[in-house]
Amino acid sequence: MTKTQIAAAFWVILTALNTAKANPLSPMGGVPNGHLYAQLMDQLNFDQWTRVIETLKTNGHIEENNFLLTITSKGEGFFKVLDEIFADIKKNTCPPTTSA
Repeated sequence: MTKTQIAAAFWVILTALNTAKANPLSPMGGVPNGHLYAQLMDQLNFDQWTRVIETLKTNGHIEENNFLLTITSKGEGFFKVLDEIFADIKKNTCPPTTSA
């Protein structure tokens, strides 16, 4: 994986976890590890997934308890940095919406 691919994986995972934490309908405040991997398995093989998750856990960005992944306050800060970096990419790669 390239550094850009790793950063993108971090950003996608942290986006999902940040969204789950903010969602009042999500009483767990996180996402089950297997569910998140199932959504990303066409982008990451299992070995890559495991390394990305372990890196995020080791650096204190996420926590895992009974296979439930949750974002930490440190992870929220890292997410904001990544979100700013990927903002320009999102603007340039997402087609503009048009009204009919």
